Amino acid sequence: MQRLSEGGIIVRRIDQTGMIRLVQCLSCWFPNSRLGTMKPIKVPLPVSESFVCPYFIIGNLDEMLDMSTTTYSGEENLVIRGPLAVGSDHAGFPMKMRVIEWLKELGIEVNDFGTYDEVRTDYPDFGAKVAKAISNGHYQHGILICASGIGMSIVANKFKGVRAALCTTEYAAEYCRRHNNANIFVIGGRTTPEVFARRFLHIWLKTAYEGGRHDGRVNKINALPDCTDE
Repeated sequence: MQRLSEGGIIVRRIDQTGMIRLVQCLSCWFPNSRLGTMKPIKVPLPVSESFVCPYFIIGNLDEMLDMSTTTYSGEENLVIRGPLAVGSDHAGFPMKMRVIEWLKELGIEVNDFGTYDEVRTDYPDFGAKVAKAISNGHYQHGILICASGIGMSIVANKFKGVRAALCTTEYAAEYCRRHNNANIFVIGGRTTPEVFARRFLHIWLKTAYEGGRHDGRVNKINALPDCTDE
C-alpha cells in the first residue's frame, strides 16, 4: 500500500480477497467520524494489477496508517481496571497472549483460564469457564477470543448476567459499554489485526456505562428467564 501526494492510496498486486479486506479496513473498522471526508470506493472488477482509491484525505489516512505507533500506558483513563478473567481456544491463543501483554502493561491483573497452547481444543470449554466466573460474581469483567469471536459470544451469553459483546469496530467497542454495559469483551483472533484489536480493547477498557435510560433495557435482559418455556 502506497500513499499518493493527492491524498489517495494505491494498492499493488492485490487479489479480490485482499481488496475486500482493504475496503473493510478503511470503511468498517473506522467509522466515518474518524476518517472524515469519505466517499464510496469504486473498484473495477475483475481486480486488475493495481487500482487507485482517491477518496481519503491524507491527514486521516496518516492517522490510520500510523496507528501501530500509538502508545497505551497508565491506568488514569481506565474505567475497567481488573482483575480480568481471560480465555481462548487454540485459534485465539496467539491473540490472547498479546492481549495479556497489553493488559499487564496497563497494570491490570489477569487470570488466564486457558487454553495454554495452540493444540486443538473446543471453544465452549473455555468460554464457559470465563462466563461462569463472571456470572457467579468472582470477576466483574472478562475477555474471550476464538477464531472469529462468534462462538465465544454464543457460549458466554448463555450464562445469567453475562453481556458478551463481539467488538469488530471502534463503535462497537465503545457503545457496547456505553449502552449495554458489556462485561465480556470478545474478539476474533484470526479476523482482527493486532493493531485494531489493541485499539478496540483500550476503548472498551476506558468507556463507562452511561446508565440512565439504558438501565431499564439492561434490567430487562437480566430479568429474562432461561427461555425454555413455550
